[in-house]
Amino acid sequence: IVSTFIFVRPTKVNATPLVLSLYYKLNLSQRLSIYLRAGGGLLWARFIDREGRREIKVDNFVYPEVQRTKARGNLYQGGAGLSFLIQSGLHLFLEGNYRGAKASGFTGTNKAGESGTLFYFEEYVSELDFWQAKYKILTEVSEGEDLRSLREAEVDFSGWSLSVGLIIQF
Repeated sequence: IVSTFIFVRPTKVNATPLVLSLYYKLNLSQRLSIYLRAGGGLLWARFIDREGRREIKVDNFVYPEVQRTKARGNLYQGGAGLSFLIQSGLHLFLEGNYRGAKASGFTGTNKAGESGTLFYFEEYVSELDFWQAKYKILTEVSEGEDLRSLREAEVDFSGWSLSVGLIIQF
């Protein structure tokens, strides 16, 4: 009997930051001001990776491999903005920010109950003549002929943002 399978690999990565920010405001006129923002803190990250499959005629996926890991990292941020007083208690603002935030040292357990560190690598699949990228919790590091680019996993949450909004004062 030949069956056709659908394979999925949902990965979820998130972080919870704790940030202390300082602002410096400079009034340019009665209605217009600029401000600078700087801050830093910690972030706690989670990386959950599942590998699933199901037959075409079956509705539910089976997940034979689940990896749950956690890590901590540092973050810093900076930004600048303009604030314009529209009327008493209502300001329009435009703000640009940069946040540098990376997490590494992910540790956790896989479905087999083995504890270890999360690694990124490429594994050679000979049937397809293809190098497949993978994240896997390893208890020991060993690089062979069918593995390359082996290194500890790192997640980078850094980036730029631009915000426009209203500040309502009561």
